[in-house]
Amino acid sequence: MAKSSLPEDEAKGGETKMQALVDDFSAKCEKHLEQKEKEILTV
Repeated sequence: MAKSSLPEDEAKGGETKMQALVDDFSAKCEKHLEQKEKEILTV
């Protein structure tokens, strides 16, 4: 396996930021899905 030129602490920080973005987007998707389900059920 090739060694990355990115320092380990920077890689970990990037991983943490990426996970936060994924979590935020997932929460937004869940909220949108709940709204759509309510919309569909009321029609």
